[in-house]
Amino acid sequence: MECGPEGLGAVIRVSLSSEGAVSAAISALKPELNTSKRFSVDLRSEGEDLVAIIRAKDLSALRAALNSYARWLYLIENLDKGL
Repeated sequence: MECGPEGLGAVIRVSLSSEGAVSAAISALKPELNTSKRFSVDLRSEGEDLVAIIRAKDLSALRAALNSYARWLYLIENLDKGL
């Protein structure tokens, strides 16, 4: 977790099986991006890693964003593994 002049931030990194899986995950999560005025999320592809960068104005907004994205990324990771 980071704290800067713009507020708070966190990074979640998930390793998937291929760059195609990362691209599909980003496409699936795209409708959820930046739907809040209290936090923003940037999704990036770094090879076979999906990186979610979350920035929030306050701790409760960061917690809400982390809970949502952690749950979605956990689901994506398990689907990618075939669980």
